[in-house]
Amino acid sequence: ELLTTLLNRGHADRLLLSSDCNRISELHVLGGCGYDHVLARFVPMLRAAGADEACLRRMLVTNPATIFAFDPKGVLQ
Repeated sequence: ELLTTLLNRGHADRLLLSSDCNRISELHVLGGCGYDHVLARFVPMLRAAGADEACLRRMLVTNPATIFAFDPKGVLQ
């Protein structure tokens, strides 16, 4: 609900979706959420709540690419 509120207010350019698995117990084979939790469970909930493909792509692809390309000292140029 909070995320859809932020999307409806035009903040998709400031959000990204991710998850973390750091224990073996979090793997599917052991009953955990697995590595695909965001894509398999969370994204469908966002679609059902009205998030469009452009917003999802922004949060899953564009924003992370921008953040991970951050080069404050210009070393990569």
